[in-house]
Amino acid sequence: MGREILILAINDLQITQKERSHLFHTLQLISPRPEYYQFEKINIQEIIEQIPVLLRKGDLLAELSDFSGLYFTAHELEPLWGSLQRYKFLPEEEAKLENFFNLAIKHQILATLQNFINRNWYSPYAKIACAVYITLGEIIPWAKHPFIRRLLAASYQEAKTLINLQK
Repeated sequence: MGREILILAINDLQITQKERSHLFHTLQLISPRPEYYQFEKINIQEIIEQIPVLLRKGDLLAELSDFSGLYFTAHELEPLWGSLQRYKFLPEEEAKLENFFNLAIKHQILATLQNFINRNWYSPYAKIACAVYITLGEIIPWAKHPFIRRLLAASYQEAKTLINLQK
């Protein structure tokens, strides 16, 4: 998880450019090799080679019950509510979205993905989850990742349903 923490810190909008440069240099020293990812019984090289194909269904993982623990409440979603109602994030709202995912939330998402992969290594969804895990924040920014967008949309729909039930 050390590499993920460095990536999360680099993408944190609150760090200085000098700190970001130092963290990026440290990250470059850690070469991204398949053996870096510690998933049981998963061929990481195969996943890396198939990332574009696997990511086509990556957003659907957010709908699985295994990820319902990552859903956000209406109160938590409040700063993003307008964007979620429109199902679209304007460029200026993406910075707000990036801030929404603090280090603790990012760590929780990565840990949930890793647990899902290790528990369900035999499932075709495990390969998709690996592709999401590898690309999340590294290849695709958190704010633009289809898995994250679907997770937010599912949370929004759940929150809307709960609000309607309370009326």
